[in-house]
Amino acid sequence: MKRTLIGILCVVATSAPAWAAPVITAGTLYMLPGTEREVAITVATTGSEQVAIAELFVQVGDGGLSNGGTDMGPVITSMRFVDPALLFKPAAVDKTVTPAPLHDDFRNIDVPLIWRAGALLKVGQEVVPNGTLAIIKLNSAGTTPGTRALKLTDVVAGYDPDGPLGPEVPVPSDTYLAGGLEGEPLAATVVDGTVNVWIRHGLTWIATSDGNWNNATNWQNGSGLPAHYPNVTTDAVLGTEGLDCPPERGNDD
Repeated sequence: MKRTLIGILCVVATSAPAWAAPVITAGTLYMLPGTEREVAITVATTGSEQVAIAELFVQVGDGGLSNGGTDMGPVITSMRFVDPALLFKPAAVDKTVTPAPLHDDFRNIDVPLIWRAGALLKVGQEVVPNGTLAIIKLNSAGTTPGTRALKLTDVVAGYDPDGPLGPEVPVPSDTYLAGGLEGEPLAATVVDGTVNVWIRHGLTWIATSDGNWNNATNWQNGSGLPAHYPNVTTDAVLGTEGLDCPPERGNDD
């Protein structure tokens, strides 16, 4: 994972408008074990300032063994960064760092919990940083339930730059935007997110007098509601005993 984009920053020559720091957000993702879902990395600003460069670093949890961690997933399976539907359009891009996982040269493996992408826009193609910066797809196969960080800052902090991976590995790395003279990185607020892998919780709805599906007291599972209720995915069983309607069976996710 070489910081090749830094070497081309000096070619950017744009005016330097007054800067209102944009906010880059990873957001929160909920998923079941053994599933695949996408999460959007967004950027927003209240100003009219423009950027010509973006470099994105993403890490799930502690990054896994190559980063000195223990997490095995969820793993990142793909990343869209330069795309007609995203902030950086293909026609406007001059150079890119193709989205890819970190390659651990010492172990000769890719690290699917740590990815990177980057782009440099053509002169005159700068954009206001408002929109979707990237779409990341994660897969939770084999992942134990729990909450893990979705980091855009302090990525690959577990590497020793003088260790077996070599000094070319950036330690640590932060997502950033750049613009203005010589493409210097600009101040931005970067907000890390979370990935929540939860199992299904078996709940039964009781036909009480108010009949409100949003009323927590109308649900039971024998041991109380999960601590993270109402953010749950559940197999719902509707008890129709005593109701003037034919019994039906279905799922409510």
